[in-house]
Amino acid sequence: MSKYLIDIFLCIAYGIFLLGASGSFRYNGAKKTVLIMLSAITMNICISLPLITKILSAGQGTGNPVMVDMFFGTVFVWTTFLAALVFRIKKSLHIFHALIAVVEICWFLNIVLFIYGTYRFSVS
Repeated sequence: MSKYLIDIFLCIAYGIFLLGASGSFRYNGAKKTVLIMLSAITMNICISLPLITKILSAGQGTGNPVMVDMFFGTVFVWTTFLAALVFRIKKSLHIFHALIAVVEICWFLNIVLFIYGTYRFSVS
């Protein structure tokens, strides 16, 4: 898959997440909006994991911004979203919404770092 196509799909996944998050804020964490956000996170994981394995198998150094981005994306975006889901299940919606806002910000930073890293350092 080309760099441009990966970037487009990652931006589409982020847009879908923002759509779900805005609906979640408006409708107080409705189930449909959570499913929209979950589909966006799943799309992000499906796009990122093949690239992560490709970079790790190529043995590129840990100073590569793409490697930093993978750690940032995994730790902050995916796990923060999982934590938000736990708080939604516990009916603590104010913490759920705060964590969703954190995910939005971290995912934006993740996309910027990913695009910078893939164009600055070759991953193909």
